[in-house]
Amino acid sequence: MSSDPGFFDSLRRASGTALSIFQSRLELATLELNLARRQLMLSAGLGLLALLLLVVGLVTLSVAAVLVLWERAGVMAVVGMGVFYLLVAALLLAKVKNKLASQPRLLQETNAELQRDAVMLRGAPPDHH
Repeated sequence: MSSDPGFFDSLRRASGTALSIFQSRLELATLELNLARRQLMLSAGLGLLALLLLVVGLVTLSVAAVLVLWERAGVMAVVGMGVFYLLVAALLLAKVKNKLASQPRLLQETNAELQRDAVMLRGAPPDHH
């Protein structure tokens, strides 16, 4: 029983092509993950610094406002400022929630490429959107 060298060469080339496609997709996924990590670290660092400065500024202004308003409004000045801060915090949290909901899925490009590869390997014509 003789083996067909053409078949094994074709199988080896197909395996090499599949491995090359997989390697390209893995590199794309790595790039996307690194970009997402950098953006997250930068956003977290800047966010923490901004939060720290915001707290220091708000405490300073709050103390000044309470001192100015204490003679006229007393405890109501403190309550009013607390309500104001809570409303602003609720608005900011809603904005963050909307921003996070509108972010693209992680590895979206890699997933799209893998889906195109799967269609191509099945022999179906590529879908050009």
